[in-house]
Amino acid sequence: MEAFNGRHCGREITGYGVISNIFNGRIECGHGYDARVADRIGFYRRYCEILGADPGDNLDCYNQRPFDPVICPSTLLFNKE
Repeated sequence: MEAFNGRHCGREITGYGVISNIFNGRIECGHGYDARVADRIGFYRRYCEILGADPGDNLDCYNQRPFDPVICPSTLLFNKE
C-alpha cells in the first residue's frame, strides 16, 4: 500500500482542513462556514498550543471540493496494489 500523497485530482493540498475533508468532506466541505468544522479547529488549535506546536495554515475545508473517490480515484486514502 502506498500512503495518500496529498494530491486531490492533481491539486497539491496540505493542512488540517484536508483531514476534515477526508473524513467528512461530503458533509462539511465546499459549503462555506460550518460550525462543526470551526469547533474542531478550535480544539485542534488548543491542543497545538498545549503541545507547543504550530497549527499551520489551511485549517478549514470551507472552500475545498469534497474528496470523492468515485469522481477522482486519487482521493482514496490508500491505493490498493
